[in-house]
Amino acid sequence: LLKRQQEPDRDLITGLTIGDFVLGLVSYTVLSVKQERIMRLMMMRQISSSSVSVALLSKVGRAVNMCLDV
Repeated sequence: LLKRQQEPDRDLITGLTIGDFVLGLVSYTVLSVKQERIMRLMMMRQISSSSVSVALLSKVGRAVNMCLDV
């Protein structure tokens, strides 16, 4: 009789443990994917801002060269 009373408690503990593990794994996966997306966006912004800077510097360089040629 005593063993049958402990089994539901053991099943509950086992179920909660497995559920916590699955929930933690899913949460970690979602957060790491979000972080990866954020890092990609930051890298794309750095690339686009550096290409804008290069384009601006090349225009300034051309203007300087035109002034020096005169």
